[in-house]
Parts: sequence; C-alpha cells; structure tokens
Amino acid sequence: MDMLWVDTTTDEEARALDRGMWEMVGSEQPDGTFVAQAAGPAPESGEFWYDALNRIKDDPDKRYAMARRHLPLPAAWREMAVSLRMKIRKARKAKAGYEAELRELHHLAAMDSYAGYGYI
Repeated sequence: MDMLWVDTTTDEEARALDRGMWEMVGSEQPDGTFVAQAAGPAPESGEFWYDALNRIKDDPDKRYAMARRHLPLPAAWREMAVSLRMKIRKARKAKAGYEAELRELHHLAAMDSYAGYGYI
C-alpha cells in the first residue's frame, strides 16, 4: 500500500508524495505535439476520488476514510471536517458522548492550519 500524507514523518517523504502527484510528465504525440500533465490524486476504484466520495457522502466513516487518503488536498480537509460534524450532530441528537470526535476535529483544524491551504 502507498504511504499516506498523514503517515509521513519527514519533509522529504512529504515532498516525494507531492512530486508523485503534481510533477509534470510530458510525452510527444504521433502528430508532433507535446502533452504535459500531472498524475493528480490517486483514483478510487478507477474514478476521480471526489466523484467516488459523493456516492458515500451519507456514511461519515467511509467519507472520513476516503478523504483522509487524499490529504493534503484542500477538499479532503473539508470533507473530513464535514464527516466529523455529521458524527457529532448524530451523537448530540442521541445524547451520547462526542468528545473523541470533537478532539479529532480540533486536531484536524490544527493540521490544516499548518498545511497552508486555507480554512476548513
């Protein structure tokens, strides 16, 4: 399995993941044109990750797990936060504890602030 961004421990590991996703790779086409493109985020079951996420958006656990796999993409931070808020809302309605989810939401906000991608 490929390393996730949240599992990196050094700047070089994080940079290597970033290069693998965003480094431009070019190729010359038969008609002589040159095409350059970046690999982009890894697909989920053969499709763009955010499209796959939209099919499971009502399941906060699956939504969180998929978004986590795609950190540090800005939309992944937001989707993780949304899934945690869904869990907190459900726990509050059931009058159950939600301290762990709230702690994770705060941790996520702190990590996001260091990633430099804006806000959740």
